[in-house]
Amino acid sequence: MEFIAADQLPGQSITTVPAAGLKKGETGKIHVRSGLRIYFENSSEAALQLKVGYIFGSLGGGQFKHIKREEDGSPGAVDTSKHLLYTLKDHTSFVMHNGNAVRVGTLLDARRATHPAATLCYHRLVEREDKAKEFSCQREHDIYFAPARKGTDEGTEEGANPAKTAAGVFATYPLDKLVQKCDSDVGGSTMLAWSVRWTIKGLMPIKPHLILNANIEVPSKSAFEII
Repeated sequence: MEFIAADQLPGQSITTVPAAGLKKGETGKIHVRSGLRIYFENSSEAALQLKVGYIFGSLGGGQFKHIKREEDGSPGAVDTSKHLLYTLKDHTSFVMHNGNAVRVGTLLDARRATHPAATLCYHRLVEREDKAKEFSCQREHDIYFAPARKGTDEGTEEGANPAKTAAGVFATYPLDKLVQKCDSDVGGSTMLAWSVRWTIKGLMPIKPHLILNANIEVPSKSAFEII
């Protein structure tokens, strides 16, 4: 993790919004800089302890859309800069349940203790014969989340009216670029995780969040890049 002095962030400032979810006496800011770079600043007078699962922001409200696949099985036409695919990789994928970051395999295992037929919506589980409780996820339906953007003139790019909340910042970020930057194989501090709930049909997505992927200590008046 690389930290930068808060007064030395690169690029021009597009907007700054308060960070949410901190304890009493702790303060933080989310800075949007030119070039679609977003930073978290610890503006407190003391070092800040952030735990894995800390939510930088959600994509706000929105709608889910089922995009049918083509006859050859390829994805249907969709603007991935404005639509985010709901997908889970395997038992190690993080989700947000009751405000906590948890691996989906752990969540499913706990649910099956009382509901043996519990499963994941829109996915088929491919369980590994050699390793109990481990599985991969094969997506059976392409379900996309489309954030409700308040207006085409509000966002994170130069020339737009600045977003005023963290949800406004991330909801107007090009979602295809967001996915690339949050790819766990790329590294970095941030991952995408879906808040979920149990229904009769199985584990259902609610909305996506950008969360911290490790426990870190952020020095006072320092910042690090989110995406």
